[in-house]
Amino acid sequence: MTALLITGSRSLSTRGQSIRRSRILVAWSILSLSPTVVVFGDAVGPDEYARDVCHLLRIPYRLWALSGWIDDGNASRPWVKDGDDPEHTSRWPLIRDERMVAAVAHHYPGANCVALVDPCSTTHGTEHTAWLAQRAGLRVIWCAYGDVT
Repeated sequence: MTALLITGSRSLSTRGQSIRRSRILVAWSILSLSPTVVVFGDAVGPDEYARDVCHLLRIPYRLWALSGWIDDGNASRPWVKDGDDPEHTSRWPLIRDERMVAAVAHHYPGANCVALVDPCSTTHGTEHTAWLAQRAGLRVIWCAYGDVT
């Protein structure tokens, strides 16, 4: 089994050209890399585009939600650990990303990660996730673009 982890800047969901590029790059990544499962979070933008492509093409996926659940379209299971307190940590999205990357690296050695980075974004969660993936042994394909305003 091969996996593809999709990570992307939320800001790529707010501007016309970036939205189109993101949708195309997500679809191209899934079609060209032919994963048996696609893994992503629950943010707007590239995550939701990945879910749309998986639904359309009936490709299995794992959506890691900030609520603490992994959804595969049929069932959900928790990814949270005893003692986690998402209400009281601003790092919760980063913790989710760390655990998501670790799970992909563990269950799917040799997996790919596509990182859709907006260089103008004020947050850097995508870069954080992609660096974690690279350190965990995933092959990271960096795509940096955005609309200059």
